[in-house]
Amino acid sequence: MEAEERDFPVRPGQAAWIFWVGLFLLGTVDGYLLPETVTEAAWFVIAFKTSVNALVALWITADARSRGWNSERVVFYGVFAMMLTEVVIPVYLVKTRGWKGAGRSALRFIGYLILFLAVMIALDAGLETGFGPKPQ
Repeated sequence: MEAEERDFPVRPGQAAWIFWVGLFLLGTVDGYLLPETVTEAAWFVIAFKTSVNALVALWITADARSRGWNSERVVFYGVFAMMLTEVVIPVYLVKTRGWKGAGRSALRFIGYLILFLAVMIALDAGLETGFGPKPQ
């Protein structure tokens, strides 16, 4: 039974890559491909936040399964990650890694976030200077 619990189609590392690529695609669609009338609409803001929360829930589910958590506990954290991402992530990290490990994971995430933002800023600057396709 424990071997079944660990089997999940996505590993934590793959889920992290899916998170960053998904975030990049969402940011690109939001910033360049859709007009402001769409991106400022309430339905789009809700869909954007829900999509980011779903990506976080995917990572939490993959990570919890790889650590051998039972299905009920994984579903509990996955569902609450969809609703309360900002609360669930720190609680999950402390529960699975302890305070030191959670701090290291948070610092690693901040480093990746800074790198991600630098790429997005460089992409934005390149598009504004005429390098690449013109935004509509």
